[in-house]
Amino acid sequence: MAEEKSLGLVEAIFENKKNLNDKYPYSAEVKYFDLHRKHFLYGKIDRSGDAIMIQETNLSAIRAGKKSTNFAADFVSDAFSDFREYYRSKIWSQVLDKNSYFGNDLAVRKGWLQGSIGYSYHHYTNKLYSDFTNVYLKTDRRHEKIVNFDSFLIEFMRYICINAYYFPFTRTGYILSHHSSPFMSGLTFEIAPGSHSVGRDADILKYVNDPNFFSGWIPDASKKFGFMVDINAPWRLVFNVASSASEPRYGGAKYLSKRGVNFENVFDVYYTKSHLTDFQNLKSLLLQFYKAYYMANRTSERLEYVTPSNGGDCYTKKITLKRSDRSPPPPTQTIGKGPLDTPEYDEYFLKALLKLRLIESRHPDINKNLKSLTKELLDTSRALGIIAALNYINNLTKGAPVSKFLRKGKFWYGMDKAKYNNIKREVQQSLASSLSPDHDLTGTKGKV
Repeated sequence: MAEEKSLGLVEAIFENKKNLNDKYPYSAEVKYFDLHRKHFLYGKIDRSGDAIMIQETNLSAIRAGKKSTNFAADFVSDAFSDFREYYRSKIWSQVLDKNSYFGNDLAVRKGWLQGSIGYSYHHYTNKLYSDFTNVYLKTDRRHEKIVNFDSFLIEFMRYICINAYYFPFTRTGYILSHHSSPFMSGLTFEIAPGSHSVGRDADILKYVNDPNFFSGWIPDASKKFGFMVDINAPWRLVFNVASSASEPRYGGAKYLSKRGVNFENVFDVYYTKSHLTDFQNLKSLLLQFYKAYYMANRTSERLEYVTPSNGGDCYTKKITLKRSDRSPPPPTQTIGKGPLDTPEYDEYFLKALLKLRLIESRHPDINKNLKSLTKELLDTSRALGIIAALNYINNLTKGAPVSKFLRKGKFWYGMDKAKYNNIKREVQQSLASSLSPDHDLTGTKGKV
């Protein structure tokens, strides 16, 4: 039954794509954005292929209706403001149909607020924590093993390593997965309330056949302001940072230059490389999880099976429930140094981060060379510091065989097509190998 349902879904997607392809009013003069098949990582990676997050100080309010507020990168907000005025002038002059599905005025229906990495990642990881405590720990009484923060870490890492390929836990893994929203980049927004469900071809064609779109006006005019239309959702606009890159007086380049950036440096100036934040984020997140777990479960319980004394029934055992207090979380942060800022914990979390990123990126060396990679990581950290160690992890896992949720894009992790095809072949050859985490993490000097 499940297989039939899956096949039905595949057939529905195929028919949906074929129907759209046959009826879509393509224009040779216009470049389209394709979130599903070509530009999945656009705005999520920089030109070096590193996962990125927009700095919130570089966001600006963008018109979202009379009673709403949304945000986008400031140059995107500038460009949309001008595009909106241009659209309204054509409505007033009756060049465009005022009864358009896009409305007689443009407003952002969904934008950065719906994809904020801070909120969405927090919400996402809380779901993982809930599954860990309510399902995983209650199976086979695994909760009995948790008596302090260190034992909590051991159990959580066992849980997350099983799931990390499908549900990445690191912030970098989350950004590069299908779980993160395209709106997080500050470059993407929607100007109509269209549906994104699988059988949505009728809704898409409704907008495609809208007179203001079918005539080619919206795709062509939006291009003048640096935007591309998403071919899978005609009501979604994406700012093209490469628009008119050689002519800063035109297209998107004009709005970038007004803010003092260009195609070459915009990702360096406006965004932060997420892998440089993964270490501290992992430490603080797991500490928060244990604090929440401790507040809800201050005591631990363990079933003990006691063999009867001589003369008793040798086939029965007495079961007793023993309760004891759990150790509280590490103490509150002191001035200049947190409770986990010790060499032992630092090395444990570096090793945890390495293992998670290897699993999340489906790296072929996860089981074969994990010990040697871990040694090289720690040698790098001890000799050159944490930042160098984070760069080591990032360079090892970016561009490697990746999660099935990451689709090939025009600039796949910064690689050309030939290199991508070579890696793709390597992935297919290694799919038969097991990805189960073979080794528990151990800390240095007895830590964890």
